[in-house]
Amino acid sequence: MIRTVSGKSTLILLLALMLMLTACAGNGGKTSPSNEGNKGTPEASQNTGQNEQNNEKQEITMFTDSFHDTWPYKEDWAVWDWIEEATGVRIKAEIAAPSLFTESLNLQIASNTLPDLVFVYGEINQLGQDGVFLNIMDYLDKMPNVKRFYEENPRIKQAVTLPEGEIYLLPRTGSDITDYRIWFNDKDIFEKHQLKQPETWQELYDASKQLKQIYPDSYPFIFRHGLGTLEVMAPSFGTSTSFYQDLETGDAKFGPFEEGYKTMIEWMHKFAQDELIPPDWLSMDYQQWLRYLSTNKGFITIQFIGQKETLNLQEGASWWEFMAPPEGVNGNRYTPNNFGLSGFGINANPKNLEGTLKAVDFMYSDEGMQILSWGKEGVTYDIVDGKKKYKDDIKQFTELRIDYGIMTQGSFTKFDPDALLALVNEKEQDTYKLAPPFVLPTLNIRPTFTQDELDIINQYLPSIQKHYDENIALFIMGQRPLSEWDNFIQELKNMKVDELVAMYQTGWSRQRQ
Repeated sequence: MIRTVSGKSTLILLLALMLMLTACAGNGGKTSPSNEGNKGTPEASQNTGQNEQNNEKQEITMFTDSFHDTWPYKEDWAVWDWIEEATGVRIKAEIAAPSLFTESLNLQIASNTLPDLVFVYGEINQLGQDGVFLNIMDYLDKMPNVKRFYEENPRIKQAVTLPEGEIYLLPRTGSDITDYRIWFNDKDIFEKHQLKQPETWQELYDASKQLKQIYPDSYPFIFRHGLGTLEVMAPSFGTSTSFYQDLETGDAKFGPFEEGYKTMIEWMHKFAQDELIPPDWLSMDYQQWLRYLSTNKGFITIQFIGQKETLNLQEGASWWEFMAPPEGVNGNRYTPNNFGLSGFGINANPKNLEGTLKAVDFMYSDEGMQILSWGKEGVTYDIVDGKKKYKDDIKQFTELRIDYGIMTQGSFTKFDPDALLALVNEKEQDTYKLAPPFVLPTLNIRPTFTQDELDIINQYLPSIQKHYDENIALFIMGQRPLSEWDNFIQELKNMKVDELVAMYQTGWSRQRQ
């Protein structure tokens, strides 16, 4: 799937933004007549600060999509109490189902009922420029911890700063450790048949062929994110599945145009042709993936890092071990850096500006990070020999999410990854140490664009995406011969991909200035 280099801002987000802007267009691109001309300036928002006293109890509203099914949102989660104890601000969440989030957001913008805070994935810059969200740069004097965060993380600041210097996104960091997508294999099966872990794609193919012969009903190489899994494979072939910035030259490139990308597709076609990957690889869901791996129908996989532990905790399961990415070309053995832009946007006309700034700034403080990552001493953990130790009845981090709301959507901005690792099974600790050296050493994040540039991207990218998705799947499954690859590349060029590459180059060059 074609994605921007952040790995998060997909075509879906671009289309969502177009829908959001459509909702605003009925009112001249503004959220309401009262918003016209002010663009969320400090002067225009002075009347929204309801409570100036630090010790006054305040309330702010937050809008996000529905929380995870395993830890659905609770109004009485302790995390909201802890924020209120530290700041005097109570956060009340308004929840939308993921499928209705864009529609709900559109309606709130159009009716000028947007909550104080909005938790978003990906871009909010277009809406910010339309006056929907606050320009954070105008309020750094009231958010010293946010200011310090940007100073200590210049690459992240660069990624969220628009060409004219505005910032609309308050990014979330620290929890991306859970987003690592890694390779792992069934150690018991490999040892039983005296197979060694593959070091190259040729060895991956050879091992899969041997396993297919031993287990004819199996599909040795299993993955469940369809074309999205190519994102994990591509760095080992020295490329990407979309627009990316060359680490050495700084040049903007489009991965599918490169020889390494074609080599990756040739390998995937070979795996499909020899039935080494399952026929439902494009649509496989989580339960199907589990069934393959727990019934000796799959032995090598790519998944989020936490799923390795999930497999190993199953009763009677094989032991799954971390596997370094197989070398694709030129010694490359990488997985992508999964840092993505998600976080808060602040309503340009909130009901409670001061409370909103205070709550968000607390989340970026050292105290806020500790409380919103570990919880409270005596409640979720004790200090033992000078170190935090979770209470004995807390066995898994999921329990902290379900019972206290820790590391749930909208409940933090800076997260301490050590809090998560403290509850990882002791046998799994090594995986979190072995994986990082194989992650691409860069935050290859999509550049910020001007409105004119975004208009062009929105015009061309949907059709490019559709053509890419359809044809890459056809090449892998053999329904379009690889002899037509050059024709496919020319088809993409005819759809203005080169113009978009030039636009990305402009954006990245502008950020380096």
